Amino acid sequence: LEPETSSGKHILSLPLYFEERKCGAVYLVFGADRFSDRKVFSDDERNFMDTLRHHLGLIIENQRLFEEAITDSLTRLYLRRFFLATLDKEISRSKRYQLDLGVLMLDIDNFKKFNDTYGHQAGDYVLRETAQRLTESIRTVDTPGRYGGEEIALLLPQTGIKEAYVVAERIRKAIEGSEYNYRDLKMKVTVSIGVTALHLRNVSMEELVDEADRALYIAKNKGRNQVHIAPEAM
Repeated sequence: LEPETSSGKHILSLPLYFEERKCGAVYLVFGADRFSDRKVFSDDERNFMDTLRHHLGLIIENQRLFEEAITDSLTRLYLRRFFLATLDKEISRSKRYQLDLGVLMLDIDNFKKFNDTYGHQAGDYVLRETAQRLTESIRTVDTPGRYGGEEIALLLPQTGIKEAYVVAERIRKAIEGSEYNYRDLKMKVTVSIGVTALHLRNVSMEELVDEADRALYIAKNKGRNQVHIAPEAM
């Protein structure tokens, strides 16, 4: 391993592998005087670097496997089980510290027609692109999950009902205004969204999800492509 000189410093690049598959790299920066009188590393230094590469590669691989275990392969959203576990923890934390907590339930309008008219691959495309639009419209602290079929749930920590409604409207408009181009097809996609919030109430995880779900179906029954707030959260 040979150091490279850059701006008076020596930068060493160590590629990381896991079972012969490259998974990243780590860069070590040394002062210029560190290599003033020699150009090679000692056996102890090489052994340390090999050990470092092995452990970092193992950490990255374990993280990759964990992400695969908790995320949906199609949409890259969290799986329902992980979403509910996170929601349960956030409800407990919100109650303990008297914080608000927003929950959204989103459903793609007339989703069945995409599968029936254009095929299941087109339906998968719509799901994947909708998940991407949603992810681009939320914060890194928010938790999106594929709740089931074309239904997506969203957890918004420290978010009241008014702010949750604003987020829902932003997501709805982003999806409505997006171009869905599948092969030679241009498809129009809209979503309906139900919104609720904890608002210092003593409700369970199941009750909170049920409120958002009922609000979602009210939005669909009132014409779709709209956001409806659960009356319990008003």
